[in-house]
Amino acid sequence: MKNLYINQILSIFLLSSFFIGCGDSSSDEKTNENENIKKSEKSEKVLFKTRADLGEALFFDKNLSKNRTQACATCHDSKQAFVDKRNNSLMLELKQAVSLGDDNKSIGNRNTPTINYASLTPSFKYSSSDAIGGMFHDGRAKDLKEQAGMPLLNPVEMNMSSKNEVISRIKENENYIKSFEKIFSKNIFNNDEDAYEALTIALASFERTKIFNSFDSKYDLYLEGKYELNEKERRGRDLFFSNEKTNCASCHLINNSLTLNTKETFTSYKYFNIGIPKNILVHNKRVVLGLENEDAIDNGLFENKDILVDDQKGKFKVPTLRNIAITSPYMHNGVFQKLDTVLKFYEFTRDNNLYKINPETNKVWEKAEVEENIDNVHLLSGKELDQEKINALITFLKLLTDKQYEHLLEGKK
Repeated sequence: MKNLYINQILSIFLLSSFFIGCGDSSSDEKTNENENIKKSEKSEKVLFKTRADLGEALFFDKNLSKNRTQACATCHDSKQAFVDKRNNSLMLELKQAVSLGDDNKSIGNRNTPTINYASLTPSFKYSSSDAIGGMFHDGRAKDLKEQAGMPLLNPVEMNMSSKNEVISRIKENENYIKSFEKIFSKNIFNNDEDAYEALTIALASFERTKIFNSFDSKYDLYLEGKYELNEKERRGRDLFFSNEKTNCASCHLINNSLTLNTKETFTSYKYFNIGIPKNILVHNKRVVLGLENEDAIDNGLFENKDILVDDQKGKFKVPTLRNIAITSPYMHNGVFQKLDTVLKFYEFTRDNNLYKINPETNKVWEKAEVEENIDNVHLLSGKELDQEKINALITFLKLLTDKQYEHLLEGKK
């Protein structure tokens, strides 16, 4: 009897412990659920304090594209120096030369440029057959603010039908509404044009922040006396900054000055036709997709609505060399995959007999897409470069990589 009594007591204790345990577990789950709800509510109620903060949220928001699949950050990946390195099948087929749109089938005809240091680009100006500044490869956007609003409405990019549709998406987010009203004006949504301009201002403000303009590469540290160049880096530097040995400076330095500028963006922001071949791979795909005709030609600067004279055909804006070693493929149409190829192409255009063959195709170089207006004056300057000098130049160009992207240099040639 004594044992039976003990067993009964033990059973009651175990059952009580079980139910108490279940009760505790349920309580913990409910508590965690409530905490998550509170965190979510708190997140939704946090207002953006500055234009840049608001711009950052908009930059990463996929809801601002037609099918809610693509943000600014999709084609300008912050982890990839703000270029498009997506590995979807179509982009891999085209060697990432151009970007895939929100409809998951359309592609552009030009390579997505980095927007690192884009905020330092001067506004577009054109006079006496000479153009400078502006955004995109052809300067069709006057400045950063104007550029920020264009991809949203581009049918092969984010594909929104109108500014009104974009603002309607903004209004779906109460946090956006309150933030726009606080940062810009209480009546900002009374007019879609005003609201859309505010959106572009916010995006441009974000692109002016330090994440885009860090100036902390090894080259910058060298200028500050905090990094010592090795022999190969010094040789590459000397080649780059010499108008006698190369002619890099005439296009890739601000004001064509050989001065070591602490805020150098390594572009003159001018426009040249250097005889870049058509990207046949991209062209053929766009023809198949019905995006361009068989005889389509990219006339570059001439397609800018402000340009009316034929002698601007085939000209494209000189890109920054900041982060150039990790932002392949190269040229306005992504036709070349490696810096080595780019430099050998320059040498080929200068009649350097060492490089009659494109090393990426093992065939003779394709003819220029626009054969008129090729700028031989700049191309023919300087002395011929052998492979050793090309390697030294590439070594120098790697020094222009921002600190946050240095890990991407591994394996780059």
